[in-house]
Formats: sequence, C-alpha cells, structure tokens
Amino acid sequence: MHEYIKKIYDLFVDINNWLNKNHLKGFIIIFSFGLFIRILSLWIFLTTGTQDWDDMNEKVWIALHTYLINGINPYGQVYNMDILDITNIEGFYQYPPLSLIIHLPVLLWPGPASYFAVDFMPAFFLIHFIIDFYMFYRLWKVKYYGSAIGLWLIGGPLMVLFDFITFISIPMLFILLAYLNLKNIKRSVLYITLGTAIYTYLAIPALFFLVYYFKKDKFVGLKNFILASIPAVLTIIPFLIWNPTTFLKDVFLSQGTRVSGNFIHPTYGQSFWWTHLFSIPPYLNTIYNLVVDPNVALSIPYLTTILLGLFFVILVIYLIKLYRNPTLTKFIDYSFWMLLAMTLISPSGFLGYIFLPTTLLIIKLNKQELIAAIDNSKVE
Repeated sequence: MHEYIKKIYDLFVDINNWLNKNHLKGFIIIFSFGLFIRILSLWIFLTTGTQDWDDMNEKVWIALHTYLINGINPYGQVYNMDILDITNIEGFYQYPPLSLIIHLPVLLWPGPASYFAVDFMPAFFLIHFIIDFYMFYRLWKVKYYGSAIGLWLIGGPLMVLFDFITFISIPMLFILLAYLNLKNIKRSVLYITLGTAIYTYLAIPALFFLVYYFKKDKFVGLKNFILASIPAVLTIIPFLIWNPTTFLKDVFLSQGTRVSGNFIHPTYGQSFWWTHLFSIPPYLNTIYNLVVDPNVALSIPYLTTILLGLFFVILVIYLIKLYRNPTLTKFIDYSFWMLLAMTLISPSGFLGYIFLPTTLLIIKLNKQELIAAIDNSKVE
C-alpha cells in the first residue's frame, strides 16, 4: 500500500512540475475541459429538472424587483418561493445589503427573469459563472494548481448547480481574495468586510482578521482595519437608517433563533432531502425520520439557539488563543474551524453552505505557500 501511495504522490509531483513549466498551456487545457463539463452539466440540469430548484437567487430577485426598485424596504417583507415541492414563505430577508447592490445588473436582463422548470435565472448564473472563472484564474495565477483544478474541473458540475440556485460563489470569492492579500492589511480587510456585507457568516473570519492585525500592529492595525471597513459600512448604513429594528432582526436574528424542523427540512425520502444533511439540526431530523416517524419533521425547541451559544463560547476561546499567539498558521486554522462550525449549526444544512469553509480549506491546504509568499524568512 505504501508503494502505491508513493507512486500517486510522485505522479502529483510530476504533474505539478509540468504545470510549472507549462503554466499557460495547462491553464488553457484545464479551462477548456472545465468549460465543457460545466456546459454539459448545465444542459443536463435544465433538460432533466422537473421542479423549482432556485432558492437564494429567487429571494434576491424578489427583494430587488418587487420591493427595492419600487421604493419598498426589502427587509421585513414577505417572500413566497416554491422550491423543492415546498411552498417556502418567509417574512425576512436575511442577507446583508451588498447582496442586493452587487446583483443590481440582473434587473437589466431582457425578457422573463427565469426559464425552465428549475427556475433557472440566466442573469444570476452569468454573474456567478464569471466569479467562478475569476477564482479559478486567481488560484492558477498563484500556482495553487490542485485547488484551481478542484474548483473549476472536479467541482464544476456542483458549482454550476449552485450558481443558479444560490449566490454562494460571491462570498467564496471575497474569502479567497481576503486571504490571498494578507500582506496588505487594507486590501485584505476590505475584502473580508465586503464579504461580510454580503453574507453574515463571513463575520466569523473577519473577527480573526481584527484580532490578528490588532495584535500585530496594535492601534495602527486597528486604525487600518476601521478604514478598510468603511466601504462595507457605507453599504449597510442606508438600510440601517431606513428601519434599524427590522434590519437587525432580519440580518442577525432570523437565522439563529429558528427551531429545527420549522424551515425547509424535507422528511426522509422527499425531493432532495439529502441536500440538507450538511449541518446538525437537519441531520437529527433525518435520523428521527429513519428511526421513529418517517412522515413527521422533528422539532427540537431552541436547538439552534443552544448550539449558537456553544459556538460563541468556543469562538471567544479561539480569539483569545490567537491574541496570545498570533501566528499566520493559527490565524488560518482557527478561521477555518470556526467557519466550518458555523455551517454545522445552521438550521437548514443546505449543501451550498459547505462551500464557505471549503474556500478556507483551500487556503489552509496552501498555507505554507501563502506564508512563504508573505515573508520568505518566516515560513511556519
């Protein structure tokens, strides 16, 4: 077995060496294969899908098209979406304002907003496809070949699916840019705070940025963090002034206070029930369906609230540990583990959530190269 592992390792080394010598040629080959796989996957999804798959994108569209451009505050409104054979009615918009601003171009799309039974929204898909390509390009540019191939080629079919269901690729991009620019505090903080203004989960790594840079440069680091955060804050202020109570409730309280079973947990065997097995509450729900009652969704009062409380205790411990020993290795590792933990306590456990810690895993797997690029004399 050890011999086979060595052969596989040697093969990867040979491939990496070839790519280093043929950087542009390799890029063109992988891009072409990945593009073919994505086009084929999209065609399969659109021609075989028989039900509404759209989720996050549809909610953004309603917030923009029905509310915002008509002068109505999108926060605190009713959102009625038919998805996965379930009528999902929600009275909140849980995404921060930059998720709306960055998607304003979709309003320029001519004709119907969506097509096919899967509720495919081409304007959203195009934006997210461009972002996927840019992530692939940035990873290839810094010679993280394995991660670039994994994201663009191997993960292509799944990314295509989520590009027209969610806008998860956008916070993924901001995570990636934040860590690839760690040498420049203002640039890295700009990216992570803008990412937080799109998707609140990114506030977790943002806290580690704050502690790391503050301990590294004290009040100079704090000043630079605050200055770099201004663009993100400016996107939030108008909506905060518009209705502060509703805004805070929608963005910060609508998720953590949910009760397991009250969201979109399909019972075992329902359409795409398996896509919700990526956090603890729906996993428990499925076990309940398999062992106790296959027809009823499990409801555990305040489960996600309790899990969130435990999460914050662990988060504070890790932030203190980073402050005491602020190495880049710990900074990257703690950020990854806590973002992963946040996805695990999500009340819905949708498959797309796992892409956020996966982006940080890319950084974690390449951290030696990243640290070396920042300071060759302090490789950890």
